[in-house]
Amino acid sequence: MNLAADLVFLAGCRGSGGKQLAGEGLLSITNAFFEAGANAVIGSLWPLDDAVSLEFIAEYYRQLRKSGTPAEALLQARRVIAKRWPSPVYWAGLTLQGVDGGGK
Repeated sequence: MNLAADLVFLAGCRGSGGKQLAGEGLLSITNAFFEAGANAVIGSLWPLDDAVSLEFIAEYYRQLRKSGTPAEALLQARRVIAKRWPSPVYWAGLTLQGVDGGGK
């Protein structure tokens, strides 16, 4: 598959979670997106609350329009969501892997 995507956001549970293999690192579904051509992938390390995830994703894309970079958008979205949902269990599991060049 040839996927020309700057950024893939995996909204499903544990999209970034996987199995650690010696000499390979962490193997997860994110690897398939990188192999297909994605530059960056955001996914969760653990199951997240559906309602909070929906808020987070909406806030993430608002921040991405402002900042233009996936890493800055993720940081700012975490800050906004943490004010409403202070426990890190709601937002800290979302990680960015890959090149931070997507966006605007």
